[in-house]
Amino acid sequence: MSRFEGIRKARQPGKQQPASPDSQPTDDLRTQVSSESDQQVTESADIQQVESSRTQPKRRYRPRGKRSNPDYEQVSAYIPKTLYRQVKLKLLEIEDQPGQPSDFSELVADLLGDWLEE
Repeated sequence: MSRFEGIRKARQPGKQQPASPDSQPTDDLRTQVSSESDQQVTESADIQQVESSRTQPKRRYRPRGKRSNPDYEQVSAYIPKTLYRQVKLKLLEIEDQPGQPSDFSELVADLLGDWLEE
């Protein structure tokens, strides 16, 4: 008799064979295996939680970007491609200089602000 004979017979519809003591586990054994399995899962989850709390560094938050800042609004304008390329190159050249705009939107905001002050 194959060790899988009890499984094969149990899968055949309409044919239920009485379980022999050595072919299928009893309810008590199933309960014991189930409770041991649950205990191992719980212990494993506890260990993972402790290990992850040790290894995860404190979360550092970045400052809000302009997109999520309610004080800014996205606008668009059509400018010639060549002009935009020249502006991007100039911004890259002056990138590290203090007092200079660091990106295109900062440059546009500065220019518009100066225009309003005239």
